[in-house]
Amino acid sequence: LKSAGRIRPPREQSGRTMVHGMSATSLLLVAFLPLTAGDSGQVPPALRGRSRVSSAASPWTIVGPCVVDENDAECVTSPNYPEKYGNDEHCVLGVHGTNATMYAEVVQFDTERSYDRLLVNGVEYSGSKSDVVALQGAVLDSSPIIWTSDSSDAEFGWKICARDTAPETTTTTTGVPGSWLIGGPCTIDASDPACVTSPNFPDLYGNSESCEMSINGDLTRYLEVAFFATETSYDILYVNGQEYSGGDQAIRNIEGEAIQGSIAWISDESGLGIGWKICARATAPTTSTFTTTSGVPGSWVVTGACELARWDSDCVTSSGFREGLGYGHNEGCSMSIYGGVPKYLEVLSFDTDEGDDLTIDGHAFSGHHAGPAMFGMRIEGTITWSTDSDNEAGGWKICARDVAPTSTSTTTTYSPGHSWRDLGPEPLHP
Repeated sequence: LKSAGRIRPPREQSGRTMVHGMSATSLLLVAFLPLTAGDSGQVPPALRGRSRVSSAASPWTIVGPCVVDENDAECVTSPNYPEKYGNDEHCVLGVHGTNATMYAEVVQFDTERSYDRLLVNGVEYSGSKSDVVALQGAVLDSSPIIWTSDSSDAEFGWKICARDTAPETTTTTTGVPGSWLIGGPCTIDASDPACVTSPNFPDLYGNSESCEMSINGDLTRYLEVAFFATETSYDILYVNGQEYSGGDQAIRNIEGEAIQGSIAWISDESGLGIGWKICARATAPTTSTFTTTSGVPGSWVVTGACELARWDSDCVTSSGFREGLGYGHNEGCSMSIYGGVPKYLEVLSFDTDEGDDLTIDGHAFSGHHAGPAMFGMRIEGTITWSTDSDNEAGGWKICARDVAPTSTSTTTTYSPGHSWRDLGPEPLHP
């Protein structure tokens, strides 16, 4: 239950859904009444002063702060989308399509569960996109669509569309109990059918994508995370009721947990990442360290606290580097090149405390000016990183390139006295 002072969910009275004292029928009438100055005394306070939205290009009629999408007139969004909506908001929406039948397409859905709700076809929806699977492709009836948010907390909202034809959905499955059942553009990994990936992996996924995944049959499967890099806070994988985005630091905490219910993937309308690869195993992974790899020959295999760079999968960093936080005490990781493909080292940044060593081909490097000495080295075997319990620094970013880079490309970067603190953290966008 919410704390005292929170608005309770709308009450059912006489078979009608009540929204802050107004019935769905009353709101529908308001939606189609002209909102003129002379009528202002008859308009509910929550909607007063807000214009009705209707045009030949859009099938939507709206009363309240909800908005027809500027890029697709067949779609409507919560107020302020894709940013967070506000408190105590109310909208009433009607659909008038060119065809007798209109179909719902859910592009995005993220509301405060049980309290901020969208009423469609007489059914209330709240939570994440995995909670509105039944709405995708549903025929929209003539009843009003009603949006209400309560007096506290907010999420990123929703975007739904009214289409003349049912949106295409694809379902992928091997048909084997315990395997993946997928709706949407996510893909079963060709080399390991126990794994599923974001669309186009290991290349960048697309904008405004969504898919739903679950385990075929009533069998317990355990989560293994092979790779994870998405746009922080906006491109989200929902697993076991929790949201995960950005790097692998957060999602690694649930590796080995039993998969419960559906997993949903949603990307927003801007920004991209490499994506993710997750697997469903019959037994929980027993490794105590986290391994990241795309499984592509020539890519990094990283075990431990280090991280793949967000916008360049050829690069890897010490922990905390991309956030500008620096690494921690008593950390370690190992890195190698998958498939034994020849690669050469490019050092983009290097700033460590003496004794916090990056070891390459048996040689340990540390300090503020060790970068040039590593530059162009052929990567053979395993690179290791270890820190002690005394002091810390900004960290490092190294890359594996197909051709040995020339030292002239870092003349400016590694001039005397130049270090990570001058370069700043890894940018969040390319």
